[in-house]
Amino acid sequence: MLRKVAVVEVPQWRGSGSRTAKRLREGARIVADLVDAATVRVAGEAAHRVRVAVEDEISGVSAAPQQPTTEDNGPATTATRARARARARARARARATVEDDGPAAAALAQADVEDSGPAATAVQVRVAVEDGGPAATAVQVRAAVEDGDPAATAGWVREAVEDGSLGVAAARVRAAVEGVGDGVLVVAVGGDCGVELEPVSAARRRYGDRLVVVWFDAHGDLNTPESSLSGAYHGMVLRALTGEGPQGLVAEEPLDPRRIVLAGVRDLDPPEAAFVTRAGIRWVTMAETGTAEALLATIEAAGGSDAAVYVHIDLDVLEPEVFRSVGCPTPGGMHPERLLSLVTAIGGRFEVAGLGLMEYEAGDSEGEADGDREVLAELVGGLVAAVAGHPGRTAPR
Repeated sequence: MLRKVAVVEVPQWRGSGSRTAKRLREGARIVADLVDAATVRVAGEAAHRVRVAVEDEISGVSAAPQQPTTEDNGPATTATRARARARARARARARATVEDDGPAAAALAQADVEDSGPAATAVQVRVAVEDGGPAATAVQVRAAVEDGDPAATAGWVREAVEDGSLGVAAARVRAAVEGVGDGVLVVAVGGDCGVELEPVSAARRRYGDRLVVVWFDAHGDLNTPESSLSGAYHGMVLRALTGEGPQGLVAEEPLDPRRIVLAGVRDLDPPEAAFVTRAGIRWVTMAETGTAEALLATIEAAGGSDAAVYVHIDLDVLEPEVFRSVGCPTPGGMHPERLLSLVTAIGGRFEVAGLGLMEYEAGDSEGEADGDREVLAELVGGLVAAVAGHPGRTAPR
């Protein structure tokens, strides 16, 4: 029988700059629409769709929800929005300073916002210099906070945790996922990879030690607040699923690292690589993804022949010469046909516990958005057919 599908759309995960946030919100909407359309073709009925209201750190207001929604309009949310608006005004001043004088003006931007406090300074300087590239951003954020509390290296993440906005977002995603009925396949759509904390955690609770997570991504997302250069939570989420990460943003039932399979990952920070080796994470290299056999054998080694597989896909796993609408295009990636064939093989051999589609930045580069959208439409349609169109068990045993 074909599986029913529920789409949990999270349009923005706090922690992205304003331009990135806009592209991620639009990208999440487009991908959710594509999943919905593909579900109609595959299953003959529309997917159940929930759009989670997540506070936008730039505007200070929640994205307009569709029904049903898990949005909370209580006093805590109002206070959080007020803080976000204040931070946004300071960030705007910092950004203006940098745009006038270039990335080297980060120190001036810092001075311009220093009255907001050391934690806010880290966030505001990071956003102010985001156009200088990831490496420049990391260096400038570190410089902005190293004169204060050394523990504030990941200051903007800590600020987000302390004011509760990331926790609120996670709680809303969790409520949306838990509201999906038994036997329904959850397709989580982001937004950035931080969205995956709750969908994967829900699969862990549901399937227990049968769960294997296959992480199709150019990056490992295995940093901690102490090891991360950028402080971005989406670069920590897989580590958080193993139980290590910012307080309040880790899995309650940690995933055994030996039940993680990295696929297509080709850009690991040194601390991430060390953790992969130390923790026993399995890694199918790009060279080994030419055929499905190595991936399927690795999944079986991780979880047995009865494994249930959560398939995470960050679209930066794709080769940027073919698909560029992502935040961190990384050369040496997969072609869409290869990715689709691998996921189809997973769906043909194992029960699929969930699917995550992350990091599509709609309209990322002029002249390429239309072509990327065509690639994306074909890929998403095939992925939905691969995970929902196969007969198989629809509930954990």
